[in-house]
Amino acid sequence: MLITVAAYGMFLALLVVAAVIDLRELRIPNALVLALVAVWVLWQAARFDVVPGPLGVLPASAVRLAPDIGEGLMGALLLGGVPLVTAVLLEAASHQRAVGGGDIKLLAAVGLYLGPGRGVVCVLASCVAALVLSVVLPRMGWRAPPDARPGVPACDVLGPSPRTETPPRALRAIPFGPAIALGALVGLLLPPAL
Repeated sequence: MLITVAAYGMFLALLVVAAVIDLRELRIPNALVLALVAVWVLWQAARFDVVPGPLGVLPASAVRLAPDIGEGLMGALLLGGVPLVTAVLLEAASHQRAVGGGDIKLLAAVGLYLGPGRGVVCVLASCVAALVLSVVLPRMGWRAPPDARPGVPACDVLGPSPRTETPPRALRAIPFGPAIALGALVGLLLPPAL
């Protein structure tokens, strides 16, 4: 039980770090996603107790443990795969960037911890949070950093930067990391959707 609490504590702490970095830099570092995966792997390994059995050393609660690992992998596939396919199709149709690769990788890592049922709750809550953020962030004066996307002027990301005289344009990119973090918290607190 203590191991699970520690794992979810690390999970939430790393999500907060990802959200803050995404707000500041409009990106989610691969190192954070890898840290989330590493914590999950260590958590699963720590939960894999062995006991003597009739066939030698067997995993304790093998029936109970297998769905946890399987559900985590299924959650990662669902939360990472569906947005990836959707982004590829949207980008092919619109010729514009739909979703960042860091967001997709972060969702896949979140799926490891939540599984498919709670993962669906997370995605729905993340979408609602992203809609709210798309309204709130511009009113709070949030702007993407000028170097958020190398090779793309800041005015093409969110509107004018101090370096341009271009009139403001509609918000075209928001950090999705904070929305994912909020969605993951909701997914942990609410019952699974599936």
